[in-house]
Amino acid sequence: MSLVALNALRLPVWALVPVLPVSWIAAWIFLGRARVRRAALPPSRTAVLCAAAALLLLTAPRLPYLAEWLPGAGVLAQADDYGRLAELVSMTLGGQYPLPHPSNQNFLLSHYYTALFPMAWFKLAAPVITLKDSIFLGNLLYHVLFLGSLLEIAPRLVRHSRGATVFVFLMTLFGGLDILAGHWIPFEHTEHWHRQWTGHYREFSSLFTANYWTVHHMASFWCVLMAGVYWREARFQSKWRKPLLAGWLLVSAAASSAFAVIILPVLAWRELWALSLRLFRTGMVVPVAAAALAPLWIYTGRVDSGAFSWSPAPQPLPLYLLAVFVIDFAGLPLLVALQWRRLSPSERRWFAGAMLFFATTWGLESIGYNNYSMRSGLLPSLVVMLLAARHIVFPRLALAVALLATLTTVRESATLTYASLEYSNWYWLMRGKSVPSHVAPMLRDAYPRLARDSSTRYYVPDAGDRSGLEKFNAEKLVRDIPAAEMHTAERELLRRR
Repeated sequence: MSLVALNALRLPVWALVPVLPVSWIAAWIFLGRARVRRAALPPSRTAVLCAAAALLLLTAPRLPYLAEWLPGAGVLAQADDYGRLAELVSMTLGGQYPLPHPSNQNFLLSHYYTALFPMAWFKLAAPVITLKDSIFLGNLLYHVLFLGSLLEIAPRLVRHSRGATVFVFLMTLFGGLDILAGHWIPFEHTEHWHRQWTGHYREFSSLFTANYWTVHHMASFWCVLMAGVYWREARFQSKWRKPLLAGWLLVSAAASSAFAVIILPVLAWRELWALSLRLFRTGMVVPVAAAALAPLWIYTGRVDSGAFSWSPAPQPLPLYLLAVFVIDFAGLPLLVALQWRRLSPSERRWFAGAMLFFATTWGLESIGYNNYSMRSGLLPSLVVMLLAARHIVFPRLALAVALLATLTTVRESATLTYASLEYSNWYWLMRGKSVPSHVAPMLRDAYPRLARDSSTRYYVPDAGDRSGLEKFNAEKLVRDIPAAEMHTAERELLRRR
């Protein structure tokens, strides 16, 4: 609702401050008219502990950002937060919608900023904080909402207590057996194992790492999941409300991440067909189609449009799938396959669609570290985890496997936390050591000073940071960098006017 209002009316960026709360209140009133079936079971204590542990592990890596409140402290953004910084610069300093590109205002900002509205709202509503503070707060808000929703819906999707607890664990602390395939060093991103073994990009994100790195993809994932939950669990007095809700949630999913929903027609073609019929019968196809125009103008006119390439993995398809299933998913797809006769027709259709997706990743690659396998794999991963929780009786041996899968997640959190500490001057000061040579050139005194200077709108980078992403630590717009000189992540966000 905020995306459509801001872009269609070409509102100034500060208009988000009233628009987002009004959108939330309108949605709250709409959902308040639903009668939701009472959950058969409350979440177990173990499930609550899993969610609480996941929240701590997700929050810890960004806690060092808050150290920039200390006098003279500087902390560089880490991981995909550089992309979030660039987008938030446009969302807070861009003037008006449609948003200009942060590195060259002759272009527009492309996809992936829809789910960042809460982060931009924090900065616009409280200008004294920095954009890194906003990223910390926005991610914390989303993680609380995601994990709270997970505890609420797990007993609805898995009708027995133990299975619901297993489902919560798989969606929070489960990290596969990547730790066995990666390097045995203290701080390492374990999901790079396939690239380290074969030189090809085939990463499959756990739900934990997807939550940390790319909360916008997870927002898309949750829009799809909640559309299904409301479709199944809610009742409205008016027949038009449920299809409108489901349709708008799916539009929100597409606006937040095209990758996360690209496989949805394969997994849920029957459910989508039923929704389409209801939309036409109730006339709600009109407001849903109108809202769907917003993702179109975000994704069209991109300067870099080649997102997919065909690059087959070196090993045969069966061996490739076996490695993925055993290492990334601790064998869960194989165990679910053994339960084929117990699956319902809809479950068989979902599982077959998930297996088809994993087979296509053998040859299909996309931008970055392969967003097709990383982000389009979120919904197929959900299918595997849901069916495993529903139909597999986990023996005591599973506890050992679960421990390894949890160690993968813990090491990932430790790796990300150390990266934030490593690229901060106060950390080395506290240890009584000098800043390492590979960090010192990036820790510029101007970055934290400009980040808190509300009177300055532009940053003039020098040759040292002009072509990199570090310049966005200044949290300002940059003028007229040619597309050819931009970092790949900057060019991906370029859209022609």
